[in-house]
Amino acid sequence: MSPLRMKIRKNWPLLGLVVNRSLLNILEFYIPLTIHLVVTRTHRKT
Repeated sequence: MSPLRMKIRKNWPLLGLVVNRSLLNILEFYIPLTIHLVVTRTHRKT
């Protein structure tokens, strides 16, 4: 196995944590935003 692969395998959980953290931040930002947009749109129609 190449040294680069060994490094990636060692740091893989850390990388996963970083990706999960940023994904959660994005979801926490976008989900309320989309809900807000949908609610305002449905209110405008009536």
